[in-house]
Amino acid sequence: MTEPTALAGALARVGERWTLLIVDALLGGPARFGDLAAAVAGIAPNILAGRLRRLEAEGLLGSLPYSERPPRREYQLRQKIVQVVQREPGWHQWRPPDGPGSPAAPGI
Repeated sequence: MTEPTALAGALARVGERWTLLIVDALLGGPARFGDLAAAVAGIAPNILAGRLRRLEAEGLLGSLPYSERPPRREYQLRQKIVQVVQREPGWHQWRPPDGPGSPAAPGI
């Protein structure tokens, strides 16, 4: 059996349904839970919370509290993931044309 490739490792971290959409929503800068729920249409709150916890545990995003009662956090991508996405020239071609902050998708 061969060792997993870097791509396999990356997909293990962000390959779950919804995760890339969350990363895409955070590319514009820090966002609160409600902002992310609105940006990723159709995601259930428990799924969003779980994906955010996993991304934070993986070190791909960080969070800062902005309220103690009730406890609320603001989420932001770590610089390393932002750099990876910025180096990938085709990233914006795969984004939906009406996605948050996205340019119009090229015609097919």
